[in-house]
Amino acid sequence: MTWTDFQEQHFKVPVCELSNDICENPLVSVCVQTYQHHNFIRDCLDGLLMQKTDFAFEILLGEDDSTDGTREICRDYAEKYSDRIRLFLHDRVNNISIQGRPTGRFSGLCNIFNSRGKYIAFCEGDDMWTDPYKLKRQIDFLEQNSNYSGVGCYSDRLELQDNRVTTYRAKQPLKEIIYQYQDTYRKSIRGSKTCTMVYRRDGALVDYPSWALDLLSGDRVVAYSMLKDIGKICVLPFVGAVYRVHSGGVWSSLHKHQVRANLQVNYETISRHIFDDFHEKVLFFWLHFRKTVKHDIGSLNIKYVYRSLLTVFNRA
Repeated sequence: MTWTDFQEQHFKVPVCELSNDICENPLVSVCVQTYQHHNFIRDCLDGLLMQKTDFAFEILLGEDDSTDGTREICRDYAEKYSDRIRLFLHDRVNNISIQGRPTGRFSGLCNIFNSRGKYIAFCEGDDMWTDPYKLKRQIDFLEQNSNYSGVGCYSDRLELQDNRVTTYRAKQPLKEIIYQYQDTYRKSIRGSKTCTMVYRRDGALVDYPSWALDLLSGDRVVAYSMLKDIGKICVLPFVGAVYRVHSGGVWSSLHKHQVRANLQVNYETISRHIFDDFHEKVLFFWLHFRKTVKHDIGSLNIKYVYRSLLTVFNRA
């Protein structure tokens, strides 16, 4: 899907971009989408603005018509940092729903298609970067390793529940991990939350797969597509971000059986479109989906597991 395709299919009303003073040729574009993130968005933007680099980067901030004050905060930051932030004000009429639920897909793709950098980094509005040298370390790596499509790092996890905050630190020791396309049906990609990743502006980030538009796991689609089409992905051994889990998140708001059903659709679709070999399709699907059916396996609900596998066998 190109920018023209996206506009023709999904623009019901125009998107307003606030005027800014950003240079036309930044090396990096940082994409942020935010909705109802009043309690988080300042931390997110401060983490991006504190980055110490020797190159220019732009922040594409897609605000999805929040009603909790998020939009006003974004306006304040965009006006104060007009040399760094490009603010896109969206209308809920344009929102793309997936399986009946509003998502940030329209805002996210709008950011990607409007990006101008050689590289694209991501940080959703409820997450944040914590290392001031995160971006520089990752861009230095990609500049020195042209055979890599992307680079990530580790992240801590912050869970907010019943007014309590629980922090889970990244498991030590941290190790550099390298993923290749051949690995993806044998082992899952770890240490690559959306807020940790930087990719080359190529492949799926130029021509987004139309078959992936209805999948909740857009970040997985990008990772596997880039591995197949562009090159390896490296996870560097440092903690550079915090990933928040809260009741307002897309996945957190789902019941367990809804999560499982969505993951089944995600992995089934990815396996059919990413892999060419039939056995690789099945191995990939089972490697990832088995984690979501532990309860069924434990209770010997073999019929459910068997039907799930048949979806790949029958449609591969």
